[in-house]
Amino acid sequence: MEIGDLNNVLKQADEICGNMDLSEKSDSAKRLLNDCASKRGITLKLRKGSW
Repeated sequence: MEIGDLNNVLKQADEICGNMDLSEKSDSAKRLLNDCASKRGITLKLRKGSW
């Protein structure tokens, strides 16, 4: 993803997540990031474990 896309997602998250608790904020940020990535044809996936 482009830096500009990430900056836009952060701005949107700041505007949306005013009085939300931590879990609601993380869900909103996840949704915004996934929406932005899908528009670019990118699939985001959490990778756990050691590198």
